[in-house]
Order: sequence, then structure tokens, then C-alpha cells
Amino acid sequence: MKHSSLLLLFSSFFLVSCGEAGVSSSYEEDFSLSLSFIGEGTLSLYQDGNTITEENFSELVEVGDSLTLIATPASRYELTSLTFNEVPLAGKNNQFLFTAVEGINAIEATFSLVAEDVDEFTYEVLEDGTIEITSYLEPAHVPNPVFIPDSIKDKEGEEHMVSSLGPNVFQNSSVKGVRIGKNVSSIDENTFNGAMSLETIEVSEENPYFESDNGILYSLAGELIRMPISSSLKNYSVQEGTIRINNRAFEDCSRLETITLPEGLLSIGNASFYDARSLKSPIFPSTLKSIGEEAFRNADSLTSLTLNEGLETLGTRVFYASGVEEVHLPSTLTTLPQWAFYTCDSLHTVVFEEGLKTIGKEAFFRSDIKTLETPLSLETIEDNAFSRCMSLTSVILNEGLLSLGGSAFSASASIPSITIPKSVKHIGMNPFSGLVKLGYQEGSLKVEEGNPYFEVVDNVLYSLGDNPTLISYSYGKVDTTYHIKEGTKTLGRDAFLYVGNVLEIHIPRSVTSIHEAFCSMYTELTTPETLTLIYEGTKAEWLEIDLHGELGEWHSGTNLTNGQVQCMDGPLSVE
Repeated sequence: MKHSSLLLLFSSFFLVSCGEAGVSSSYEEDFSLSLSFIGEGTLSLYQDGNTITEENFSELVEVGDSLTLIATPASRYELTSLTFNEVPLAGKNNQFLFTAVEGINAIEATFSLVAEDVDEFTYEVLEDGTIEITSYLEPAHVPNPVFIPDSIKDKEGEEHMVSSLGPNVFQNSSVKGVRIGKNVSSIDENTFNGAMSLETIEVSEENPYFESDNGILYSLAGELIRMPISSSLKNYSVQEGTIRINNRAFEDCSRLETITLPEGLLSIGNASFYDARSLKSPIFPSTLKSIGEEAFRNADSLTSLTLNEGLETLGTRVFYASGVEEVHLPSTLTTLPQWAFYTCDSLHTVVFEEGLKTIGKEAFFRSDIKTLETPLSLETIEDNAFSRCMSLTSVILNEGLLSLGGSAFSASASIPSITIPKSVKHIGMNPFSGLVKLGYQEGSLKVEEGNPYFEVVDNVLYSLGDNPTLISYSYGKVDTTYHIKEGTKTLGRDAFLYVGNVLEIHIPRSVTSIHEAFCSMYTELTTPETLTLIYEGTKAEWLEIDLHGELGEWHSGTNLTNGQVQCMDGPLSVE
């Protein structure tokens, strides 16, 4: 226990700050005051409206004078004893009177913890006989702090040690403070979820597993577990020796503006800074290896972001909808996960280092990125990776790229040209749908010479091989009539998506399957249009085509002229 002591000489109001234990000191003066206490509380002394201080006690107080003492216990403590020169003092409402005597006037107080009300908790007994707290039943007057008891007696009177706190114990409560008992060895990562009023987490000094720093909970194994959601701290330095910031550690901490991360930190957990909306860009230590899923999701105040060399792993949605404007990716990062910078509307600059191999699904969906030059190490761009990047005006894809995902650049309307490297072996569903400028000029869509898998004919992308497929019809083509290339077997899904100029399409007899190729055409025109389809085969042959589902799905959202396909032997109704 910690001890506090004071000798007061004279004044009319004396305040002793909170401490856990006190041992009085003594003066050589014949007439003096000695004040001591054990526990947590305050002792206040006054006379006739004047404060009493140790400097003026012997000057202003005389033997026989009456003084008033107020003993105020700290929250969750009570006054259990109070003596004057070893004689108990009687009083009311923690107010006491005594008469000054010759020599030392010694006042001693004891403040003791109030017994925990175990009825405030629900719990379950675990297999090892210990108890896990499962919820807090908030009383009408919530104590501050709420004490997690060391043990609880069950209905049969058997006492069980409280060893763990389960998920969501304080969710939606108005609890401002929590003090962890000495026996708690396990705390779920979601224990403090939704505790929107929580300001501080304390830990018993006897607990061998956890500690508290400025009200922030740590494990003694080097993990930062939780900052209270309503902590008043705006700037915080993580303790030296911390190797991990746990899942949800700073979630919803909207007051936090800056954080200093120590060297030696290895990982930042899932959702660790989720909704930390005031947090400005942290400096990541060189030791950091991984940042978890949704770690900085909705972190609106992030601006520039330099990820450290040595970083190996980012979780999905890691900077989802954050305020980041610039990002520098390290060479040690091989995979940028799906949704990494999803809807980062302010993100305009991305610096890629060699080493990156994969850009995940929707990684930069609806970002404000303006130019893109992929590193030579990149092998895969997944579906919708740069979809709806409306400010993107320049795209240079690297030689060495193997796979380009479906809708990879869909609706990125400012891109005027795309060159597909000769190394590309796989292209998914129309990666260029909605590129309104693409195809307006001859050669704006092309495949580098030497690619054995794809070709571009008049700004229309086809695959080669055993199943020749029309993959993408360029939005910007001005032709009103189009003849699909002879020998084509498949019309790929969304091949004509958003296309608004072409009104008549001729389909060769070689086509054997249509994968929703004509869906949602003309959607950006002010006047609805209809599409005329002319099939260069018979009605019987048309009926053999695999339309991949019920009749109509292959052109849903697009009206056919008279609801018909014009075959060589007459029209065929399809609706």
C-alpha cells in the first residue's frame, strides 16, 4: 500500500489528496497536528470559516479551540474508523468535532473498499470452477468505478474466483470507470464494446496479468488492450515494450488526435482504430509487420500515409472510407487486400514500390486517384479494383501483368486509352465498361503485339483460343451498327454494358452462348432506345444458343425492337 501523511499547523480548511495508505510524520513542536489515513479519501479541517494549514496551526489554534473535520471517502470506499489521539471520534455525515489539546493532535482515519454488489453482474461458472462475468446490470446510481470482484458466491454459497470478462459486458451502459480485480486473467476483445461513457480502466495492483496507463488497459505480455471510448486523452504515446495493439483497442475513440507508436511494435489488430475519426496520420515503426482488417476504417482525419518498409500484411478494408489523400506502399507488401482503400474519396496519389504482386478486389473503388502506373512486379488486378475512379486519366499497365479482373476499371469515365500488355493471360468480365472516352479514337484500346491470348479489332476486345469471346465493346465507339467477328463463340457478360451508340448488332452463326452480354444498354441516354439484334442463322439455330438462364436475362434492362431477334427465316419473339 501507498502511504500519505501530513502535519498541519493552522488553517480553516485542509485537504489531503487521495492516496491508498498514510503514515504520519511528526514535528518537534509541542503544539502541532498530525493527520494520517489508510485507503482512498480526503480529510478536510477548518475553524470559523478559515482554512487550517500546517504553517499556521500553532499560530491560529489555541488549546481548547473547537475544530471541525470532514472525512470524505473516495468512490467505492467508506470511512471505517476515525480517531483523535487514539480515541474514536463520533460524528454525523462524515463531519466530526474535536477540541485542540496540548502537544500533538493526532488524527488517524481508515477508508475501506465497499464490498462489491455481485448482484450487479451476470456470470457463468467455467469448467475450471472460475467465473466469467457476462454482463453488467446497471443500477439506478452507477458507482464510479465499477469494481470487478475478486470472487463471487454462487446460490449454494460456494465461492468462485472471477477469472475472466466476456464480450459486451458493458455495452450500452453509462459506466464511466471500471476497476479490474486481482484474479482476472482473461479479458475478451469485445468486453468494452459500446461502453460509450467509459473514461478510465483501472487495475488492481495485485493483478499479475494486466496494468493501466492513463486509464488505458494493457496486458503484462506487451499488448495494448483497450483505450476507453470516452477517454479525455487527445495525444497518447503507446508504452515502450508494447508488441501488439489488440483488436478494437481504439475503436470509437473519437477524441484521439495523435498516437506515437514505439519501435518493437509488431502488429496492429482488427478494427483497432475503427471510427477514430480525429486521428491524424501516425508514423509506423520499422518493426511493424501487420495491420489487421478494418484497422483504420472511417478514420476521417488521416491524410498522408507512409507504410513502413518491413510491413508484410494488410487486412481487408484496412483504410476503408478513411480520409487518406496520399499513400506510399512499401516494397515488402506483396498483396494489397480487397477493399483496402474502398471509397477513399480524397485519395489522389498512390506510390507503388516494386514487390507488389496483387491488387485486390475493389481495392481503390471510387477513389480520386488521377494516374496509375503499376509496378513491374504486379501480376494480378482483381475485380473492380479501380472501378468508379472518375478522376483517373492515365493508366499504364506493366509488362508482367498476368490477370486483369472483371470490371477492373468499370465506370472510370475519364480514361481515354488502355493498352493491355502482351503478358496478360486472363481477362475477366468486361473490365472497361462505362469508359465513355474509350474507343472514340482509333487505337485507344489495344493489345501489345505478341499477346497470344487476346486481340483488339476496331476498339473491341476479343479473346482467342478454343472459345473466342467478345469481352468488351468500347463505350466511345460512334458506330450505330456493329458486326460481331466471325468465329466468335461466346458473347461475354456485360460486353455491351452502358453502350449507347450502337443500335443494330449482327450476331454470327458461330455464337453458341450469350452471357448477359446485352444487359443495361442505353442507361445514360435521356431518351430510351431499343436494340435491333440480327442473327445470321435460323430460328431453330437461335434456340440452340445457351442464354444462361431464363429467356430475357441475357438482355435485361435493354429493350429489343418489337421484343424480337431477327433471324434469317423470320423474327423470333423472346419476351
